[in-house]
Amino acid sequence: DWYARLDDHVVPLLHSPADQVEVGAGPLRTPSGWLLVHAYIRDYFGPARRFDVEAALLDPERPERVLSRVSVPLMTAEADYEHRGQVHDVVFPSGALAEDGCLRLYYGAADTACCLAEGPLAPILEALAPVSRESFQVSPLTIHGFRRFSGNPVLAPRAELSWESRAVFNPGAIHLDGRV
Repeated sequence: DWYARLDDHVVPLLHSPADQVEVGAGPLRTPSGWLLVHAYIRDYFGPARRFDVEAALLDPERPERVLSRVSVPLMTAEADYEHRGQVHDVVFPSGALAEDGCLRLYYGAADTACCLAEGPLAPILEALAPVSRESFQVSPLTIHGFRRFSGNPVLAPRAELSWESRAVFNPGAIHLDGRV
């Protein structure tokens, strides 16, 4: 029955059928709706595959309904540890925490390291303010203030342990009361 009504359960985020959306971080409740930070993979099976981090705002009462989405990625692979690893050019959000006006995003980099990026939440929510109920695209913009943690990668492979020597996948962590 679930598969027969699949369209009732799918959040429509694809720009193209060649792309893929993967959710690693759970949605965050905000006054504007559910903030869904997700991986957007362009050209998933093609030679130009690219992992970005995007965000969408979902209706607080009907989360399968997209109210708006960013028109530019929050993050793309830029740092060396995001370009080189088990799978090159990957930034994949695995955990998100909104606290004290800040969005902390824990993410996998090149399927090899676990990292952190953070920045003010307000510009992201402003970028996601719905233009209209009929359209979920917002005007082009740059999200200012979102930056990578200077101590990245937070976790990385350790050569001295064979089972940890090649990669670190999908971090799931939050920062709460001064502890991770």
